[in-house]
Amino acid sequence: MDSPRSDTAQWFATELAPHEPALRAYLHGLVAPSDIDDLV
Repeated sequence: MDSPRSDTAQWFATELAPHEPALRAYLHGLVAPSDIDDLV
């Protein structure tokens, strides 16, 4: 059985990472640029 950390890493890699550039662009209009790395 996979650990919860492994499941989270897999979810991030398959679901979020491909959209990271678009997510960063979206967040750029909502939060300070210095906070984007903390959120993503």
